Amino acid sequence: MVSHPSWELFDQQPLDYKLSVYPDGIPVLSVEALCTLGWERYAHASMGVNTFGASAPYVVSFSSL
Repeated sequence: MVSHPSWELFDQQPLDYKLSVYPDGIPVLSVEALCTLGWERYAHASMGVNTFGASAPYVVSFSSL
């Protein structure tokens, strides 16, 4: 598992560091409580809420994912 708090800082790192975090040949899945926007640069697939206007308790909102 990787915590990715700052894309800007990560992008400034050397390539060998980036490959140590996201090695070639290993699928990457991003999981976000909100929008998955931006993860297409790093992840092969993303899970999150990509719609606007959902309003309900989290159990109801996330049950459709």
